[in-house]
Amino acid sequence: MSDLDEQLRSKLHHASLPRAPESVRRKLAALPEQPLTAVRSRRGRRWILLAPVAAVLVLGGTVLFAGGAPSVQTASSPPTASSTERVAASFPASVDGHPVITVSEVLAARAAGGLLGATIALGGYWSDGSVGHSCVPPAGKVGDLQYRCIDGEFGITERDEPIIVIDRHGYVTRASGPHLTPWISNALVGAHVLFSLPMINGQRYRPVPIVVVGHFDDPRSSKCEPKAIKLCEDRLVVDRIAVFDPAAVPTPGVSPTPSPFPSPWPSGLFDARACFGDVPLSFLGWTTTEDLQMPYNREGHVWAAVTRDPVLLISIRWSTDSTGRKFRWWARRICISEEGMSDAREFAEVPGSTYKEFEDGTRIYAAP
Repeated sequence: MSDLDEQLRSKLHHASLPRAPESVRRKLAALPEQPLTAVRSRRGRRWILLAPVAAVLVLGGTVLFAGGAPSVQTASSPPTASSTERVAASFPASVDGHPVITVSEVLAARAAGGLLGATIALGGYWSDGSVGHSCVPPAGKVGDLQYRCIDGEFGITERDEPIIVIDRHGYVTRASGPHLTPWISNALVGAHVLFSLPMINGQRYRPVPIVVVGHFDDPRSSKCEPKAIKLCEDRLVVDRIAVFDPAAVPTPGVSPTPSPFPSPWPSGLFDARACFGDVPLSFLGWTTTEDLQMPYNREGHVWAAVTRDPVLLISIRWSTDSTGRKFRWWARRICISEEGMSDAREFAEVPGSTYKEFEDGTRIYAAP
């Protein structure tokens, strides 16, 4: 019997369990009778029984997380997998004797010099929009509470909105309402749940109702750079995750197939002369990288220009190979841009059109 089994047995041995909701009873009754399947765990120490439907232990509307994670208090009945309607979160009035306050109340109080060393309960919506990226190394030692590179990429918002959205082009959209990024220790019970919300249908998990208990003016603020001490003093250090409510978040639906044409349909994203100069074109308009047979793919439609005839690939007219022969590269060129990226253009060559031309007029078709 595992430690978790022992904990559950100890906690629930004398518990008076409520009757399961009628909706759950109907679903269970409709399940086909299938045998359990034994699967060897990766650690090779024990066997895990897998059923066709995963079971979740629910007691009085509270989901128990393994490993002592915080309880998850559902604000309403769990949504169906296809649900897209969002039910407004319902936060408790107080936690641990502290009234649950909003992000804007916290920010206003700190700006006014309040909540000095105070323990508070904060309610809002948790989201993690962080992505892998590089960061310029610091010139000196940086305190833990500074969050140099990732400050603002995850945290708690007052409104039901992501704290940050970074699209595939690298454009950043931050929350329009009040928001903050708290300090969350890796050792905090339930911290791993906050940072392991799954991608569903190719979309990030929607903001999840949360209530945390924490404090300001943490002693570690003195370890921050002098210019960042006030920032670190104002950092909410989370002591406990009191409520975390993924059940209140409907599963995102399947992302719709991109429309073949933006609406309204732009007349064009660039003048082809900016790509090649004033040369004849075989194509100018909206198409896809797949239709152009480009060596890389871009989603949806792109604005493209294709030269009718081969053009020089580089401005230096002649190069010299290892035998001393002079040559230059030619090809029919492709220039593309995506909607919202009109200032950025990408280039490629029409497949099979690239050749090396030598001074004597000899041509060798090959890729550069």
